Formats: sequence, structure tokens, C-alpha cells
Amino acid sequence: MQVYQTAGAGSANKSGWMTGDDFALFMEYFIKHINLTKDRPMLFSLESHQSHLALKVLEISKENGVILLPLSLHTSHKLQLLNRSVYGPFKKTVKIKSYSSIRNNSCKITSYGASFKMSVLFQMILE
Repeated sequence: MQVYQTAGAGSANKSGWMTGDDFALFMEYFIKHINLTKDRPMLFSLESHQSHLALKVLEISKENGVILLPLSLHTSHKLQLLNRSVYGPFKKTVKIKSYSSIRNNSCKITSYGASFKMSVLFQMILE
């Protein structure tokens, strides 16, 4: 059995958006822990966000045998099976049930939005 470190790569900037430098740090961390080489390349699919295609990221990828497959923007969620088969329908059901509960005044409304107990929310979903 292989044991992995629990620590991860972390980065942030003032705007809150991912930058090329932030993603380059992630790529370096990823490559280090996956043990990629030019002899053992890997196909890495990702959205065509500018931070993912920064020159520094492209250089790191090329040097370490990572083949980048950029997808059109706003399409990766369509390709993720769990989003299509589980999370998408679940989120839709939660939205419908919570709006229904708000209309029926059976939940507490705060300045942060509607407040639900998780047990009540799951009970509503299972109905």
C-alpha cells in the first residue's frame, strides 16, 4: 500500500483569481508527486483558462512529459460523469426543494440566505 502526503500545494493572490504563477506552482507539485518523466508522459486535460496556458506552465509541462489537452471554456463540467449523473441532479433537487420550503415558510431566513438543518434537507430530498 502506498501512503501519500496529506499536505498540498497552496497559493493565493489578491484578486482571488488563479494566475499563471499560481497554476505553475500546482503543476510543479503535481509533477513531483506523480513522478512524471519524458519517458512516462501523461495526458492532462484542462480548461483553456489563461492561467492554465501561461508560458511558465507550458515550459514546465514540456520539460516533464505532461501533454496538455486544452478544452474549450465552460465545457469540462459536461465531460465530468459525476456532475452529469449525480451532482447535477442532486443540486437541482436541492434547489427545487429549498425554494419550495422558502415559499411555504418552513425554513429560517437570515441575512446569509435560507437556513436548513441537514437532516430536514435530506428528508425533503428523499420525499
